Amino acid sequence: MSELISAIYGCAMQPGQWQAVLGEMLDWLGGKGAMLWSHQARPGAFGLWVPCRMHPESLAEYGRYYHRKDIWLQAGYARNTQAGEILTGDMLVPRPVLSKSEFYRDFLRRFDYVQLLIGVLHRNDAHDAIVPTVHFSMYRGEADKAFSQRDHKRLRELLPHLQHATAVNFHLAQRDHQLSIAQASVDLFPEALFFADLHGQIVYANRAAHELLQRADGVRMLDGRLVTLNAEEQRVLTKLFDLTAPPALLRISRCDGKAPYLAMRSRVTPQTHTPDERYPVQAILIHDPEAIVRERIESVVARYELTAAECIVLNALLETGSARGVAQRLNLSDNTVKTHLKSIFGKTGVHRQAELVNLVLSFPARVQL
Repeated sequence: MSELISAIYGCAMQPGQWQAVLGEMLDWLGGKGAMLWSHQARPGAFGLWVPCRMHPESLAEYGRYYHRKDIWLQAGYARNTQAGEILTGDMLVPRPVLSKSEFYRDFLRRFDYVQLLIGVLHRNDAHDAIVPTVHFSMYRGEADKAFSQRDHKRLRELLPHLQHATAVNFHLAQRDHQLSIAQASVDLFPEALFFADLHGQIVYANRAAHELLQRADGVRMLDGRLVTLNAEEQRVLTKLFDLTAPPALLRISRCDGKAPYLAMRSRVTPQTHTPDERYPVQAILIHDPEAIVRERIESVVARYELTAAECIVLNALLETGSARGVAQRLNLSDNTVKTHLKSIFGKTGVHRQAELVNLVLSFPARVQL
């Protein structure tokens, strides 16, 4: 039995092993066929739907029609069965009543699944919204011996392990689902995004970041860390990953002589505590000033009602990466540029140039209809 329990827990991380484990359970419990399934599941849909030694035609017909005629299932709902219960078909529906049903006459008797032993692993309730109602169902034929108290006892010994393993299945599936959505969203972002752990190791990069690295134009990856060509820039980049330091803009020189990249850091706040030090706690955004950001600037100008002069200053800041660069580009005094930036800060609610650039680059572009 210990080997069987170990195999059940192996399915928590590898749900593809459930069918083989159900086969071992059938051999131990003595059944003709078995199902591990969640109630919203259908073949090809999300959820647990694991048959073992069940006739393929019976599965197809149950999913197509007979699940609506399943009086065992209907009786379970009417009885309000709870997680942890173990029942036989006769406890749910008396045999004389079952034998008169369409479900028995046209389905159960046809495939010889006339005896049922069911374990309620989970019942969807407020305790765990992620895990739905999940049952383990085992069947015997007309000529087989009836399920006994010994069978109940054996299934009872396995039930808590089945409950734990299937709960892990659904929680991991939920995390994978959320991760897929998050990764797809980040990949749609046009700017290069690098997510780093507390020590500056890159743990994830979006599609634009990979494309930037492939260009090998001023930024590369070495031993899991971002590296620049210039020693002084590298010193500043290393400091940029220090979460105790205030946000700052870093200009990264490029080999091809184009306008330098602009790099800035944002914190990533984890939703839950994790002991994994590889968890991303910061994001580094690297912007190519020569990329098209006009739509985003227009969106910020419209949203915060910036003046024409402020719009020009904002555009120059995106191109040069510093107030001094804006002054040189527009032939303005440092004080004039500071005055414009102070006004923009007040309207947008930011306090630093790095925050302003980050606001623009993360702002949704205006949709042209």
